[in-house]
Amino acid sequence: MMKSDATRDLLKDRSGCTSASAQLVVLQRAGWKTLGFDEDLGCAALDKVDGSDPGNQQLLQLRADFVYTAMRTYLQAVVDRRPAELECKKPMPREAFIEFFDACNTKMDMPETIQILAEHMAATNKVPNELIINIQKDMLEDLGFERNHACAMLNRIPQDFPNDQELHQKFETWRAKAQATCMRVLKVHQISGGTLPAGPFSENPELRELETKARAELESMTDDQHGELAMRMQKRVQIFMNLPADGQRSWMAKLSEEDKLEFVKGQCLILDVMKEQWQEQQTQAKADYAKEEQDLLSGSTVSSIKPSKATFAPAQQTM
Repeated sequence: MMKSDATRDLLKDRSGCTSASAQLVVLQRAGWKTLGFDEDLGCAALDKVDGSDPGNQQLLQLRADFVYTAMRTYLQAVVDRRPAELECKKPMPREAFIEFFDACNTKMDMPETIQILAEHMAATNKVPNELIINIQKDMLEDLGFERNHACAMLNRIPQDFPNDQELHQKFETWRAKAQATCMRVLKVHQISGGTLPAGPFSENPELRELETKARAELESMTDDQHGELAMRMQKRVQIFMNLPADGQRSWMAKLSEEDKLEFVKGQCLILDVMKEQWQEQQTQAKADYAKEEQDLLSGSTVSSIKPSKATFAPAQQTM
């Protein structure tokens, strides 16, 4: 049913179907009647399948296939419903924010999204933050809002909806989902034997030059001095590494030459520790990832793809 042209056409029709996700749930629930079961009882039974029972493995796989099919059907409907002209002036209504958060989170949960991000990381050896942001911006335009305008509207949520706790919670869940997706891709990269993503020195000539001098000075420092410097610089390095390339350049331009060198020494120490931890964690990461995949199939840890009473609703991603 969900893969049929008739369903796609129905969900595509904005005039007859105000909400693709709600309409998809209606279609799914109607299937229980066809089988002679009460809708609520059928959904509840499907939701309570025991993931720890080995005899349920085939059923769990079928349930996972069903959920992913529902998610793909919904995401295709979002693309199909994209208006011919994008809104670039009017404020985004609350319901548009809600659908954006739900659609983004659904997209982040798709295996094909993880694969695209993992392939990007394998090819570039960079954490795919920018690629995730572009996926999110594409989603804004699929929903009918020009990306730069919509990003500005997202930044105004605390100002425009100061007391809307539900919207604030969805916003935070969306941000957490994007971060969790990055970490998941990082783990995929790690267990496949990938190296630690490129540090800040790789594409910044000024930093590369300072790195040489910084490492020479670190050689003359004691272990205690190394530890004190790393602790002092840890938060700054974390903030710096999360900035885009132009933001990193602007941030460095504000520092004195002495402060730049001190900062780069801290970066060197922290990156060296990260490399050691990366190598130590690769074996454990493989075991952890295998368990997560099994938990995903059983529905015991990833609630965002587990059928609920409504059988399917888009899951709850940063820009």
